[in-house]
Amino acid sequence: LTDLLIDSPAASAAVIQGILRGRRGTAFDHAMLNAGAALVVAGLAFDLRDGVAIATRIIDDGAAFATLEKWRSLARKVSG
Repeated sequence: LTDLLIDSPAASAAVIQGILRGRRGTAFDHAMLNAGAALVVAGLAFDLRDGVAIATRIIDDGAAFATLEKWRSLARKVSG
């Protein structure tokens, strides 16, 4: 569990970016389980295995990181 401990906002951002870039490890596994469960609850996945597969596919095809980049671009435009 120590792999999941984050000690600063910068470290948190680095872990999140790593997950969205597909860097495998404990944080990635944890995120995929959470995302998979959310997809099940939302009715977008049949079960947890299906939800994890969908979430992982979204990461692997680059869609999740591309969305982060779109939000960053928008934030820069809004903040001037």
